[in-house]
Amino acid sequence: MQIWQAITAAAIVVACAGAAWGAEPEVLTQPPVVPAIGDAPRLTLEQEPPDNISRPGHFVHNRDSDPTRPPVIFLLDGRYELTTRADVGGDPGSVRIARSGMSGNLIFGPEHDVQVSLPVDWEVSNYSFRDANALFPGGVGRVKSFQQIVFTPNIEVKLNEHWGVFGGGLLFDAGQFNADSSTTYGGFGGVIYRPDKMFTLRLGIGARSQLEDNIQILPAFWMEWKLDERTRLTSQGNNIRFEYDFAEAWCVKADMAFEQRAYRLDSDGPGPEAVFRDNSIPVTLRLEFVPHPAARFEAWIGTNVSRELTVDLDKDIRFSRSHVAPSFMCGISFEIIF
Repeated sequence: MQIWQAITAAAIVVACAGAAWGAEPEVLTQPPVVPAIGDAPRLTLEQEPPDNISRPGHFVHNRDSDPTRPPVIFLLDGRYELTTRADVGGDPGSVRIARSGMSGNLIFGPEHDVQVSLPVDWEVSNYSFRDANALFPGGVGRVKSFQQIVFTPNIEVKLNEHWGVFGGGLLFDAGQFNADSSTTYGGFGGVIYRPDKMFTLRLGIGARSQLEDNIQILPAFWMEWKLDERTRLTSQGNNIRFEYDFAEAWCVKADMAFEQRAYRLDSDGPGPEAVFRDNSIPVTLRLEFVPHPAARFEAWIGTNVSRELTVDLDKDIRFSRSHVAPSFMCGISFEIIF
């Protein structure tokens, strides 16, 4: 996952546990960016979020605020996504992609003016190539599974009823299971603006090193705009999402995202320690079910309207670039709060 998704997801990772005045977002698909742990359960449609921002030591989390939460909580998240086989590199080359992941987030002070979060995300991606040997040095036989581990410790502090600040660090490790030199680092920081209970904005800046590329500096962005008590427009920096609560425990969502991933290849074949990049634009329709305040389930279908695969042997040496035809995708996820 490249810097755009990385720093935006990380900059709002506090929202993964209900950071100040914001919702608790999900991963990015991507993982799609930072990214991510899913939204916490919402209040019932008839309820107004408790406006307790003047209460010492507490603040409002928009629709996800729950003043009864203990001072320390843990979020556990799991997901699986399948992208069906599609042409790549010209006929008859093709690829199918399956991703699975687990996330954990330990949050201190989830309903207080100072919140510390320690989220860790582990994702495994399996690429099944056919007749696409020209994509990789040594052919596609040496390329199948990759893992990505992301750690983004962060802190968020409320300054007053309308303003706050956030900051944190980034640690990524992405590549084949026995690859070397697959770790990158970075950090982020910014401000939170909440003029009222209907709108929350996080805006900042982040920087991160990259595999065989220059350090990137990009804005960190997150937004939630409550159009009414049932309808929201949100963004986690790398996506835009429309959400509608059509029943007390049910929500439908339409999402478009830009996902970036980068993996280090191992040194067992030609082109040792090359970098494989996967950039895609998924469009999904999602259905969320919240049967209990501490549990959330989500399923989605959609398509990748654009996907590009590249392999770089070095910082300035590109081995291949291929476009993947649009393909169907589906996935499921869960989140449990302890």
